[in-house]
Amino acid sequence: DWWKLEFPVGIPTTEVPEFTIAPVPADAALRVASTGADWTIWQVWAIDSRLVSQGPLVGGSVTIPTAPLPAGAFMLRLVGIHGSAAQRFPIAH
Repeated sequence: DWWKLEFPVGIPTTEVPEFTIAPVPADAALRVASTGADWTIWQVWAIDSRLVSQGPLVGGSVTIPTAPLPAGAFMLRLVGIHGSAAQRFPIAH
């Protein structure tokens, strides 16, 4: 039929996270380890879309201090030359 779309439409998704975080929930610190991606910056976003903390990601891993942040839900975003990836995580003190 002439009206059918013959090409995929949508946003590609990855099944496996490109980085790991621990411990979950975080208390005083959150450890981040990337799995091969070229990430350069980490960012912590509050659930209301405020950027609350950020820094460089060197060598594929970093320990992010979370003690100054209040308990609640946050988003960790890693940014690199090929894009970005994010994971939600809770903080419980």
